[in-house]
Amino acid sequence: IGNETRPFFQEGSGFLRSGSLFRSQRIRQIDLGAKVYGRLSPTDTIGAQVVSDFGERTVAVAGFERSFGDNEFDASVVANMENGRQNLAGRMSWENRWGNWYPNFEVSFTDDEARGSGWAASAGYNYNKRQLNYGVGIEVVTPDYFPRAGFAPQTDQKGMFLYAGNNWENLRGSVERVGVNVSASRFDRFDGGFYRDNLEASVW
Repeated sequence: IGNETRPFFQEGSGFLRSGSLFRSQRIRQIDLGAKVYGRLSPTDTIGAQVVSDFGERTVAVAGFERSFGDNEFDASVVANMENGRQNLAGRMSWENRWGNWYPNFEVSFTDDEARGSGWAASAGYNYNKRQLNYGVGIEVVTPDYFPRAGFAPQTDQKGMFLYAGNNWENLRGSVERVGVNVSASRFDRFDGGFYRDNLEASVW
């Protein structure tokens, strides 16, 4: 999906953190649109919008975000009516910082009139200090997870991943910077069948 360039969708987009549940590029034409967004307090923001392509699709999006200390929480809901079929999607995510550690968690669901209900969840624990970073995480996406107004790059998978990287700067001689990254993952299908393994390494 390409970048969104239409002013209506660009304005206030930072207040509608819907993740992959909504992508404005799927709205080919806007016949009617309304939007409201702003800051409720030093820690809380909200945003909501409704767009309609008469006779084809109407999408409503609402989001809330709270930042307190080193914690960040956001939630959003997307209602999509397209050609008489309804799709409802919701999402919650949480991130924190404990020194150099960054735990995070996200869960979302979809309920589609044609394809049924599905859900997705991910959790990770990352470490970042200067040039060193590494982390581990898990991800689960059910076969019927389907955000009709957004996208789901991968469904019917469950597994884990890990990565590590480091870079060295201000080296002697003609080399100013060197970096190494390594990542690995393993995912299976929900019925227990193998889906994919991945191992990558790079030096730059």
